[in-house]
Amino acid sequence: MVFRFPLEPTIVYVKRLVGLPGERLEIRDGAVWINGERMNPPGRLGPIRYASLSEVEEREHESFAVVLGPDEYFLLGDNTRRTADSRMYGAVKREFILGVADLIYWPPERWKMNP
Repeated sequence: MVFRFPLEPTIVYVKRLVGLPGERLEIRDGAVWINGERMNPPGRLGPIRYASLSEVEEREHESFAVVLGPDEYFLLGDNTRRTADSRMYGAVKREFILGVADLIYWPPERWKMNP
């Protein structure tokens, strides 16, 4: 998803959409769980182990859980231990979402249009 950073709306970010309004999202055992069901990232991404919180916070937690409101979306970066995403700044409200990315340019080996 392409969205304006909620804490500084002049900045635009791209992150992976993992949680929709009304869902209960949990990160535990290296995976994302939605409403109690384990989600698997697309195989083309290779193995991704989701961390409950970013290393930036310098805290260790075994799990993270949130229930999304009627207008909230949960977004995660692919570099899960070194990225600022909804684990740090919270769910993103619909008003900040601009659209869906249709071009991957980094890293170069994953370049493609209309992913």
